[in-house]
Amino acid sequence: DALQGLGRIVSTKATLPILQCIRFDADGDQVAIAGTNLDQYGRYTAEGSVARKGACVVELERLKPFVKGSDKDTLTLDAGKDRVTLTNPVHGQSIDHTLPAYDPADWPSTPAEIETTTAPESFMARLQALMPFACQDPSRAVLNGIYLEKAENGCRMVATDGKRLTCYEVGDLPIAESAILPLSKFIAWNRLAGPVKLGATTGKTGKWIRLECGPWSVTIRGVEGTYPNWRHVVPDDSAATLSFTLSPEDAAMLRTALPTFPGHDDHQPSIHLSGKDGRLCALGRGMEDKKPTALELSGSTSTGDLQAAVNRQFLIDALSAGFRQFGVTENEGPLVARDGSGGLHILMPMRLPPPDPVALKSEPTPVVEPQPEPRKETVMPKTVPEKTEPGAMDRLIAAFEAAKAKVREANDALGQVAGAIKEALREDKQRRAEIDTVRAGLLKLQAIRV
Repeated sequence: DALQGLGRIVSTKATLPILQCIRFDADGDQVAIAGTNLDQYGRYTAEGSVARKGACVVELERLKPFVKGSDKDTLTLDAGKDRVTLTNPVHGQSIDHTLPAYDPADWPSTPAEIETTTAPESFMARLQALMPFACQDPSRAVLNGIYLEKAENGCRMVATDGKRLTCYEVGDLPIAESAILPLSKFIAWNRLAGPVKLGATTGKTGKWIRLECGPWSVTIRGVEGTYPNWRHVVPDDSAATLSFTLSPEDAAMLRTALPTFPGHDDHQPSIHLSGKDGRLCALGRGMEDKKPTALELSGSTSTGDLQAAVNRQFLIDALSAGFRQFGVTENEGPLVARDGSGGLHILMPMRLPPPDPVALKSEPTPVVEPQPEPRKETVMPKTVPEKTEPGAMDRLIAAFEAAKAKVREANDALGQVAGAIKEALREDKQRRAEIDTVRAGLLKLQAIRV
């Protein structure tokens, strides 16, 4: 588990070789294994047999093959000055390997210790459930994380990518102020489960967030910037006249069927939900299909004459997060789902032309009319500018670039001045030569006697 978890933090392509390594610290009856990419500092603490206190740093990739080929999930390390002897048990025998090691003194310094307090019981499950809904676009950095909102009216965890938004109400978060926890492969790891301790602090190097879960602890650099006011995009669904509720069986069927349901090969793979007379069906149409394929959701219900189209992967993510009840004030309006335990999900629809009436009959396969127009996606309106004010380092870099440009312009101007001076000197030299020639001619004329 230690190497697998740290492999989600340590990069094998890091520029600095030591950042491709993990560090072992042995003291007493415990061994701590750490890895970092300078934005995340992970640490695994386990009980072990320690012959002598010490530390060693070894490349992570060099250790993985020995763990896979070991009879036991253990390794024995004997650290020397610039190498480590690794003993690997295989079929009852011990095989020694010598690996190069780095100086522990070169290991990056870790952030200061952060005091942690027990977080709400559902914190880790909610945090991992929010990961798929956060923005993956690196140009929208402030949305590339989970917003931990500390407010007087309660604490919430929020994630959005501009086309959908998910929010969970949680108990009191043990942090002094709101923070943005960046997306992390380590945090999304399914081996992290159970009670969590949480803490945060702000220092000279920015905001740092610390999580402790079982034998693991991780300190992560928070995302700098102001999170948008997400409440501006939450519609009032109290007067929703259109809604549908998916049964657990139908939700499970959709999660299985939608990835390959007709229409999945479209550049905007939508799924059309049609509800009438209390019944609900899902419609999909491939690029070569002459008419849509219908999938009746016999265990689900709807109210009103519902016609809605959504991104099928977004719907799968919402179903995986546990949302089953969806409401909408009008067709082609945003869908609002609540899970009954403080969870809120908003999904922007994909715009469709007015569909032909769909008759839900008693037969297993409803008859529907084709919809020839292509589908276009509706993007959630942006209510708050996403760009943040540049930091001091950004301003310094910008000033340096501006100064460099001015120096380049000055060098160009000086080059032009030097060229003009050379040209003037050439012309002056030529004039002097002509004057000397004329003077020589005059002297010759004066020397002639009549």
